[in-house]
Amino acid sequence: VSLEPTGGVSLDDASIEALARRWPNLRSLRLPGAGYRAPPSRATLRGVRELVRHCPRLKILAISFDASVVPDGILPDEEKNSLDWLDVDDAVLVNPASVAAYLSALFPDLQSIITRGDDMTEDVRERANQLDALWGEVGMLHPTVQAAMTILTPRQPESISGLDIF
Repeated sequence: VSLEPTGGVSLDDASIEALARRWPNLRSLRLPGAGYRAPPSRATLRGVRELVRHCPRLKILAISFDASVVPDGILPDEEKNSLDWLDVDDAVLVNPASVAAYLSALFPDLQSIITRGDDMTEDVRERANQLDALWGEVGMLHPTVQAAMTILTPRQPESISGLDIF
């Protein structure tokens, strides 16, 4: 499923959970943000966790979210998701190490973290570059992403074999 209205998609955690409960068999979901121009997404890492909890077959996820606050953790008995590919779009974060630890627990098989790198104007380029660098740190700290060496931006589509980038 790909929803791409002009201006992006901004859902909160409750909306994401409701969507996930209604579509539990999702394998691919793309909900792009507004591309650095709007306030940070109302969705958080908690919403992402609920999405993958209710959609265990999800392999590809493109969603903007606010990762500036990292939840306390993943419970040991929570089912881990087999997500392979995460496009964080213009997601905001503060502490790459905390985000990497959280994503490592939630997505132990994650292979790629992709940031939005296309269609930027100068007024947002500095913010985009800062977030891109922070997400690069997350990728280097996540064990399977680091092992796969596939920290990508849409400027490098040749590095993604068999996956399309919107």
